[in-house]
Amino acid sequence: MEVKRYSDNTIAIYCSFIKKVEGDLNQPIIELSETDLHSYVYNQIHNKKVSRSAQKQLVNALRLYFLEVDTTVLK
Repeated sequence: MEVKRYSDNTIAIYCSFIKKVEGDLNQPIIELSETDLHSYVYNQIHNKKVSRSAQKQLVNALRLYFLEVDTTVLK
């Protein structure tokens, strides 16, 4: 992420969101299915009522992870 010039703050936030997803679902992110992730994001938005900013950060953290780190899930 540093190579793509993400700020230190953005890197920290994205990493914390990935760790939060893993902690909330008790599984490494690599083992989660697309359905698991959709359900998690839906729950965060509709049941937990996370802010719009947090919602966007969560989605962007997941998107970046699966597009740049683990490309086997999103093709």
